[in-house]
Amino acid sequence: MKYAERMAGIFEGWTKGEGGFHTIANRMRELAQDLREGKL
Repeated sequence: MKYAERMAGIFEGWTKGEGGFHTIANRMRELAQDLREGKL
């Protein structure tokens, strides 16, 4: 569930104009890292 919430947050921020693709890519990387580390 946390994964879905994080994904939603990333896309909500993007649609509100918070950063471009670079910012989104960084957030995706952080999300993937958290998944690997078992935080989600």
